[in-house]
Parts: sequence; C-alpha cells; structure tokens
Amino acid sequence: MENKFVPTSIESQSSCWGPFLWQSKLLPTIVEEILKRADNVRGNTKYNAQHKLAGIMKDEWDFKEDDREWIKEALFPWVHTYLGSYSDMSGENYREVSHDFVDLWVNYQKQYDFNPLHNHGGSLSFVLYLNVPQEIIEEPTAWENTRGHKPGQIVFTYGEDMPMICNQRVYTPNTGDIFIFPAWLQHMVIPFKTPDVERISVSGNIIFV
Repeated sequence: MENKFVPTSIESQSSCWGPFLWQSKLLPTIVEEILKRADNVRGNTKYNAQHKLAGIMKDEWDFKEDDREWIKEALFPWVHTYLGSYSDMSGENYREVSHDFVDLWVNYQKQYDFNPLHNHGGSLSFVLYLNVPQEIIEEPTAWENTRGHKPGQIVFTYGEDMPMICNQRVYTPNTGDIFIFPAWLQHMVIPFKTPDVERISVSGNIIFV
C-alpha cells in the first residue's frame, strides 16, 4: 500500500570540514628535472638533511639554492591552484597570497624506512613522488585482508578516531603524485617490505609572506 506521508525525494545539504588536503599530478618533464637535481646533491655531506628530519631513514638531502628556486617556480601553478581551490571551498580569498619555500629536501626511502607521525613548520607543506617502483605500488594488495595501514602508504590524520568521523586519509602514491596540505596536519609514512628497491620523494614547507 502506498504511504502518502513518505516523500519521493528528500532535499538535503551536507557539510564536511577539516584540513584542506589536495592531490594532483605533476608533468613528467618536471618530475624528470627534479630527479636530476636531486641526484646531483645525493651523497654530498654538505647537503645531508638527516639530522633535522623526523624520518627513520639515512638517505635524505637538502637541495641547492638554485635548485630550490627552480622547483619553486616549477611548482607555482600547483600551489596557486591549491590556494584557489581552498578559496572556492571556504569563501576566503587566498588567491593573491604571496608565498615562499623555506625548506626543501629529497628522501630516498628503502626497505623498512619510515616516517613516524609528525607535522611540519610553515604555512603549507607538500610531498611529491619522483619515482615509485611498481613493486611498492602492488605491495599493499598482499595485505588487503588486514585492517591496518598497508606497506608503503602515506597516512594523513586529523582529530579523534570516533564513530561517524573519518579522521584519516590514506594513499598508495604513484610516480608524479603531489599532495599539498596545511603544515600542521599530522601524517606518517608506513614502511614497505620489498627489498632492493627505493622510492624517491621530495618534501617541502611553504610560508605565506
């Protein structure tokens, strides 16, 4: 029997709030150029960044000043788009905000290396991936029946783990991926188990000026 008190459609609105985490893809030409510049500082003790970073890994290096300027210019369209996207979502105008890079380093992650839960300084942070071997991309599928985070994933977390709250975003990165987010947003990197491969990523911090 038809119930005349039940509407055929219900109009509604929903709200989702919290940190603005944004994912995009870099051009292969930019990835290749940054990778070349990263390899030029690798192994030079002058640029060793291990002592100032949270990662449990030994192969981390700062970029030279001219490399930092080149990367800043190359990434400007992505940072500008992030600020525009946040402006559209929030109603706040961040499109014309000037910014500068204050930290920039490359990570060569190997088997069992990881980053514990941490955040960054500055206004915004980003991580981009220069090379992700297929073995690492496929590794989480071997653990798909487990509840926890999978090998090689990056995890962003905000707020408490409570019912009806999604307080984490989890990704298995690919080559060329870039994530931009508020610098205070806590995140961690799960170790991968595949031997004899390495994943190369670049991280940086941005300040509003």
